[in-house]
Amino acid sequence: MTLREMIEAGIGFEGYRKVQCWVNEDYPEIYHAGNDFHGIKERYLDREVRYIFPYQESDSMPGITIELYEAENEITKEILRNGYEKGIVKFITDPNMEAGTVCSIGEYWFYFSGTDAEEKNPEEFLAGADMEEVLDRVLAALDWLLDENEDNGDAEYNYYYAVLRES
Repeated sequence: MTLREMIEAGIGFEGYRKVQCWVNEDYPEIYHAGNDFHGIKERYLDREVRYIFPYQESDSMPGITIELYEAENEITKEILRNGYEKGIVKFITDPNMEAGTVCSIGEYWFYFSGTDAEEKNPEEFLAGADMEEVLDRVLAALDWLLDENEDNGDAEYNYYYAVLRES
């Protein structure tokens, strides 16, 4: 998200702030410092913001660093629900076991609900399931790809995101 997008979205910034980027590993370039954004150069408004550092006006060290979450490629429950309603998100029989239920998005599939799903075929599982809870479990499994699966989680997650966004 750029600084311009943040300001236009109404995200508030109170107090003293510094807008900077790292020219190299050892040298931060400060674009702007002050209590407001008046006078910030136009070219800096369209650069991506990755961190916000709250400062005391007389301090050279930030009090806290907040990393901004990059939500551009985030799979949300709403995106999953739309995918399910359009037949993009499917619940199929586990191809490895020829029994149990897994979630399929596009050409790939994954486990999502532990023994609840693994012990029932898709029809049985869905008949007794609350779809909101099922989508929560699918979302948790997808989040796991990013948080815990270091092998290829990002690539797989991005694949699912791309398939869902195209629908």
